[in-house]
Amino acid sequence: MRTHSRTLSAARTHFDVVAMCEADAIGSLGREAFTRVIDLPKDQGFVPKLAAVREFAEAECPDVLYMPSVGMSLLSNCVSNMRLAPLQIAGLGHPATTHSECIDYVSVEDDYVGDPACFSEALLRLPKDGQPYRPSPLMEAVAPRKKKAEGRVDIGIAASLMKLSPSFMEACRQIAARSSVPLHFHFLTSGGDAVTMLHLAKVARQAFVTNKATVVPRQSYMGYVNYLNNMDMFLSPFPFGNTNGIVDAFTVGLPGICKTGREVFERIDGAMFMRAYMPGWMVAETAEEYVEAAVRLANNHEERESLRRYMLEKNVVQRFFEGRPEVFGEMVLDLVEQQRLKTA
Repeated sequence: MRTHSRTLSAARTHFDVVAMCEADAIGSLGREAFTRVIDLPKDQGFVPKLAAVREFAEAECPDVLYMPSVGMSLLSNCVSNMRLAPLQIAGLGHPATTHSECIDYVSVEDDYVGDPACFSEALLRLPKDGQPYRPSPLMEAVAPRKKKAEGRVDIGIAASLMKLSPSFMEACRQIAARSSVPLHFHFLTSGGDAVTMLHLAKVARQAFVTNKATVVPRQSYMGYVNYLNNMDMFLSPFPFGNTNGIVDAFTVGLPGICKTGREVFERIDGAMFMRAYMPGWMVAETAEEYVEAAVRLANNHEERESLRRYMLEKNVVQRFFEGRPEVFGEMVLDLVEQQRLKTA
C-alpha cells in the first residue's frame, strides 16, 4: 500500500487493474487502488488459489501480469513461474531478482538499480521519481520527544527479523566497542513469534553484553513511531536494507546510517538518503565505513541534533511522496503496444 498503490491507481488511466488476493489481505483503502478485486478462495488450501489465478488468466486473457512483490509467499513464487500473460513484470516490493524465465521485466527506479548484471530480467527503468510512496494511513500526530538523561545514546533498529544478518550484528558489536559514549541498541522488530523474540534477545546479550540492547515487542504503528521519535539515531540493516523503516525514521527527523552495494536490496537505502539530501558520509560503501560513520554519528551530539533540526525544518520525508506515479502505466502501455506489434 505504501510503496506501490499510487502507481497502480495511476495505471487505471490505461488499464483495468485487477487485484487477486485473499479477502483479508487487503483493506478498504487498498481496494480503492484497483478497478476490481477478486478474492481468492480461503481455507481451501494452496492449490485452489493457484487454480483460480490460472482460470482467470485463461478466461480473460490479460495483457499484463504485474506482481508488486515476488518471494514472500508460496503463491507469488509459483505464479512467477507460470506464463499467464504475454507481458509479465515483477515489482520490487521485496527487492530481488526472480531468476524466472516467465518474468520478462522488473520495474525499478533508476537510482535503485545498482549493478544491472544482478538482474535476470530486462529492466523497466522508471525515473527516480516514478514510484512515489504514500504516507501510512495509520499516521497520527507524533508525541513530543521525552526528556532523557544526558550521556547514553539510544539507537533504533527498525527491521524485520530476517534482516538482522550476522554481518550486521557484528557491525553493531564493533560500533558499541569503539564508541566513546555509552550506547543502547533498541531492536524494533517484526515477523517473529515469542520464541523467536526470546532468541533475538539472547543473541543481542551475547553481542553487546548485558544492558546494551533491548528487544521491543511488536506494538501499534503509532506506538512504534513514537518509540522511534525518542531515539537519538537509527541504523539500517545490511545487506538487505529498509524502505518503510527509513520513511518512518525520516518522518520524525531521526538521522541514521545505511550501507549500499551492487544488489538492489542493498541499493535502495542509499538512494533514499540521497533523495532526501542527506550527507554522503551517512551512506557507507563497506562494513568498515558503516561502523566508522555510526560511531561518528553516535559520538557527536551537536552534529546529530543539527541533522535532526534540518530534517524536520525541511520536512525531508516529503521527498519520498513527490513524483510522477503516472509514468509506470505509460511505460507499461508502451511495452504492451510493442508486444502487439511483434505478434501482429
